[in-house]
Formats: sequence, structure tokens, C-alpha cells
Amino acid sequence: MAVLIYNDPETGYPLAIMDASEITALRTAATSTIASKYLARKGAGTLGIIGAGYQAYHHIKAHCEKFKFKEIMVADISPKATDDW
Repeated sequence: MAVLIYNDPETGYPLAIMDASEITALRTAATSTIASKYLARKGAGTLGIIGAGYQAYHHIKAHCEKFKFKEIMVADISPKATDDW
């Protein structure tokens, strides 16, 4: 969950309160992809994701923009969560 509060830059008065779950998911996945760019072994062909929830989708999507994977493995404590993939 995330909440974004947009304030007037001059007065600080709140102008909007919005759900920011999507923005947070995209930002988190982008940050993870940047870390992978520098930390992943060169030529790595497998992406491993732990957890099959909302964030997992965005992480896979972001990583696939930067890398070409032969295999993507998703693990979750709930077998049903990975069946939905």
C-alpha cells in the first residue's frame, strides 16, 4: 500500500490524496532492475523471483526490458499463487 499526497508548493496545503500502489510497484521494480544490471553475472539467463504477488509482476516486466532470459522461476509459499502464472 502507498499513498501520495500532493501539496501546493507555496503553501504546503494538500491538494490531492491518491493511491500510489502502482507508482510504488513501478519504482521498486525499476530500482531492482538497476541493481541487477550491476550485480548480475554477465550472460545470466535465469531470473528468480521469490513471491508471486503484485510486485512480482512488475519486477518481471521491468527485468525483461533490460535482460533476455531463457527461464524465469517464481516461488511462493502458496502453491496456488504460482499456479496463476
